[in-house]
Amino acid sequence: MKFSERNEFTYDPALFGRRDVITAMKFHREYVLKMSPNKPLPRFFEIDRQSKTIDALWNYDTKPYHQYTRDISMPCVIKMDKLNWAARRYGNVAEQKGTVTLDHLLLQEADYFPMRGDGFYYNGYRWVITNIDLDPTGYWQQTNVWLGLNAEIHIDTEGDNRPNVNPGQIVPAEQSPTKQILHPRVAPE
Repeated sequence: MKFSERNEFTYDPALFGRRDVITAMKFHREYVLKMSPNKPLPRFFEIDRQSKTIDALWNYDTKPYHQYTRDISMPCVIKMDKLNWAARRYGNVAEQKGTVTLDHLLLQEADYFPMRGDGFYYNGYRWVITNIDLDPTGYWQQTNVWLGLNAEIHIDTEGDNRPNVNPGQIVPAEQSPTKQILHPRVAPE
């Protein structure tokens, strides 16, 4: 979803002019930029929400390939649990959960707000965002301005899908027919 379309977080625009808010947001941005893996930057795949095949419960495309509208490289802080392998009827499957911390200012620059079902690529695996959490301690004092958010992720199981040659690239079957894949990049300063 585009950041500019997300209207749930309303606050007084004058708050952004306060020096303490500006300083807090810059500190959080610097923290994310310094703690993020840089080469290559983690990538987010925005699922096509206009598709008629999105499952209402899982916010996931029911087609064999998911349809993505945007591919966004963005700095973020990644914390992962231990990687485990489990034997399933279609083979060994990697199982791992993690949390990604994203910055308010970087999300605004990319005009991206992560949602359940969006894809995430890092460390050779495709992940799925399962939950978005605005931590109550992540707001700056009593201003209602949030500095960052946490996205809970887990490794996406391929199941019966044909494996991608490079899971970090969106293949033509995954490109949304309604929108062109854009590659905005939020570069560290």
